[in-house]
Amino acid sequence: MQAGPVRGLSAAFFALVLCTAGAVATPPGNVAADSTAKAHSATAFAAVAPPMASASAAPAHGTATTGDELPGPSGTSPRPAGRSSLGIDATGVGIGIGIGGGTQRIYISVANVTKSTSDNTYATVSQTQATTLAGELNSYWSRQTDGAVSVVLGGVEQRSLGMSSCSATAVLDAEKKVAFSGKFANDNWGGTGDHLIVITQEKCAQQSFGTVGGDGGTIISNFGTSAANGLPFLAHEFGHNLGFRHANATLCRNTSTYDAPQSSITFDSTTCPTTAYDDYLDVMGYSVKSALPHVSSPQLIELGYLQAYRTLTSLSGALGPVTLTLSPLAGTSGVRAAKIIDPRSGDAYYVEYRTDAGEDATSAEFSSVQACHSILDGYKRCNLDSSPTYGTVRILRTIPYDNGTVATTTLAVGTISGSTNKKYRHPSMAVGQVFTAYSGGFTLKLNSRSPAKGASITVTFKSLL
Repeated sequence: MQAGPVRGLSAAFFALVLCTAGAVATPPGNVAADSTAKAHSATAFAAVAPPMASASAAPAHGTATTGDELPGPSGTSPRPAGRSSLGIDATGVGIGIGIGGGTQRIYISVANVTKSTSDNTYATVSQTQATTLAGELNSYWSRQTDGAVSVVLGGVEQRSLGMSSCSATAVLDAEKKVAFSGKFANDNWGGTGDHLIVITQEKCAQQSFGTVGGDGGTIISNFGTSAANGLPFLAHEFGHNLGFRHANATLCRNTSTYDAPQSSITFDSTTCPTTAYDDYLDVMGYSVKSALPHVSSPQLIELGYLQAYRTLTSLSGALGPVTLTLSPLAGTSGVRAAKIIDPRSGDAYYVEYRTDAGEDATSAEFSSVQACHSILDGYKRCNLDSSPTYGTVRILRTIPYDNGTVATTTLAVGTISGSTNKKYRHPSMAVGQVFTAYSGGFTLKLNSRSPAKGASITVTFKSLL
């Protein structure tokens, strides 16, 4: 189902993200029946939000996502103010530099949309509840950004709009004009660090969307504010306000490298079909009941929020293979991700280790029955099957947008356990597996993985010839 665009906004620096819960009770795909699996109940997926609207801001390769995105105030930047890109030291090992980020203020406007109150699902939000919500968003996003972002409550108010129907876009338009004495009228939030969050008391069409980037933003949600249902959606949309795009999943249709050039990794590609939202180990993927997994490493690195990572280039490997131990991304110490630059193609690859701990312990990825999605020509991409005992080592790529932001996508580089069919894959690497970039510019071997000791990888760079 296609959702209508939000009116009156046309610059290319933020996105409108539409989500709907509908009647979804299980994750998309063919879910295998396995009574022995550590599985969520069906209600755990009641808040799964499949993509809904086509994008109006296209990626750099000219394709549109299957759900969102609308630009914000002209002249605002998608990159957070005060953030810098990575630095490279004399040995070729890059270290992410994060400076600033600042205090973000949320202004919560509770809307009784229609003339009646009989269709209300959610109660109003008290000052105490609003303070609690701000604290929850602060706790989550401060952790994701290594303390660079803090969230405080700017205010809370309530009004009756008296509309004849409940259209999320119309509600947001109306609220922006009047909320908090017109503070957000004409999209004046750009560059202020102020965020308008509109919570409807009605379920309406069960949608949520938010603007992407611009140091401030607007959000509307039809899911309330409860920790189980409301918070996952609001954390996702607030991520958009901070400049994050969606977390997606890719399977390249070859059985040799499982990889392809950057230009082939798009939402409309037949070489590397990519599914929007389909990464359950990232809050910017599907919103799932009670789940607040960590944000994946590529966007954290590119937006300057992750400091504990290393960049490996051919200079790094001038003296031979480079072996590196990755700590869990949701941890607080050690090297938590690697960015590898292919010396032949110049493409970037990101490697991370995810375990069933910290924020990632809330993810459906470690506690559900495997789901497999038929792609094309007999290919299948699976997820929700990572080992809660050993965790998962993943290789990710990015999907660049014209305005400088990037979306994240996992590469399906591992064959399914118990299968020799190279067309059936998931994002998890197997111990001993060697991944080779499509250009042949480097190889990546997973030596070992252990939540206690980390994941050991070895990267070997090839000559430019």
